[in-house]
Amino acid sequence: MQELCGNDWQPVTPSYQTGAEFIPIPACTLVGATRLLPSQWFEPGSGRIHTCQLLPDVPTQRPDDELLDELAVRLKTGFQNVPHTDEPFWFGLSAGGDSRLLLAAAAASGREISTFTWLASRTKLCDRVLPPKLAECVGMSHTYVRAGPIDRSRERLAESHAGKCLSRGNIVPLLRGARLGLTGLCTGGQCFDACKSTKFGNFPEDISDSIRAGNLIAKFYLERPGSFYAKQYALWLDHVKTTDQEGLDYRNRWPIEQSAAAWQAGKEQLYDMQRLERFSIANCGAIQALSLGISFERARSRQYELDLIDRLAPNLASFPRNPADADLIGPVRAFARRFTTPTENLRSIRIRVIRRYRSLLAGFGQHQ
Repeated sequence: MQELCGNDWQPVTPSYQTGAEFIPIPACTLVGATRLLPSQWFEPGSGRIHTCQLLPDVPTQRPDDELLDELAVRLKTGFQNVPHTDEPFWFGLSAGGDSRLLLAAAAASGREISTFTWLASRTKLCDRVLPPKLAECVGMSHTYVRAGPIDRSRERLAESHAGKCLSRGNIVPLLRGARLGLTGLCTGGQCFDACKSTKFGNFPEDISDSIRAGNLIAKFYLERPGSFYAKQYALWLDHVKTTDQEGLDYRNRWPIEQSAAAWQAGKEQLYDMQRLERFSIANCGAIQALSLGISFERARSRQYELDLIDRLAPNLASFPRNPADADLIGPVRAFARRFTTPTENLRSIRIRVIRRYRSLLAGFGQHQ
């Protein structure tokens, strides 16, 4: 598209862990182009863009237990209905709650699935230790995928194929050839963020003034008010206000229309260059709507994850989710471990310093 149209790249670079990590929708990586939102559709004959309801109706009046029962069935059925092929069926597994929940659904489905975990210097200890134990608990095999050094020739391919829509840290797995030896189907815990309500308390409640609200969201992501990102957030908020849906707060809508459709979709576009066929079981309107019907308290506390795991694979509920190093190996060994990963420690310090600096800049801009 860039070669055909001659458009320049956007004059911004997403920042890994130190700012906005992706180009937000409706912006495109090319200046002068825009992307459709999941709540829009394009009519080729006329060139018009129409709006549509983002999700099925959110069941705000149904009891939690009833919603959880149906969610458990739908998640399990999603795995059962994945086409059977001669290729392997892979599941990316971490120590977090999302992949644990989807692993429980995979186990309940009875499908033959193999789990794997990508190892890199930034991989947390819990993601190194727990996945094989979780897989063994449900009778699945587990493999560690170790990537090689960065192949800089792949950077040009990544830019040509997906543009500069992601931070460099988000494309490192591709540059290192992670999953390159895997073939077949692959899924994991992606796209199950909408019901967590993590943006409550971080994003402004009042969005009547889109520009002000966009600036506050930009500040949360360590970007300055009035910046490219702040303007794109304001444009998205304008769209949200014209396509309001009962039972769907804009802060729950963010994971669907930004985290999934901009950030995760950008990564999937990159991974399309590999032979592995990736998809998300949770990227389903009915599943998203049901999860948003769960009571706010249950969603914020992440209790719904344990409730669903109890319905699907109860043995998995006893394992901790993302435990700290000290909880896994004790405080003394956890302290000593810091000295065995000096490069990673320096990277963490650098990130903290940059985040602090950018936070001060964003706060100053807001004051001005």
